[in-house]
Amino acid sequence: MRSKKETLGSRIIRELSELAEAVESGRDLSKLYTVRVVESIPAPGRYDARRVKATRRKLNASQAVMARVLGVSVKLVQAWEQEAREPSGPVRRLLDEINRRPDDFIAMIPATADAAAAPKRRSA
Repeated sequence: MRSKKETLGSRIIRELSELAEAVESGRDLSKLYTVRVVESIPAPGRYDARRVKATRRKLNASQAVMARVLGVSVKLVQAWEQEAREPSGPVRRLLDEINRRPDDFIAMIPATADAAAAPKRRSA
């Protein structure tokens, strides 16, 4: 006969019980568990329209190319640069990285990027 697979709830209760027993016994938890100390990670920088545009100019990129680099729409980059919206936390973190290491991002942009990022025009 097949034994039943432990449910997630049962596993959580079992493991928390084991942890409680270890804490109560005074055992060194680092010998039983992987223990990591995480120092405070600074929040991503703030980006207003001027700073977004300055970051884009570091890459010598059009709004279309910057949108491709960040994985967002051109309209969103335009909204940031027109002060209609502000970049979200993950985008601000990526903008921080672009400012920290612009050459790495410049290297990933092909010389033909503007042509590839430009919207296709319909022929009449």
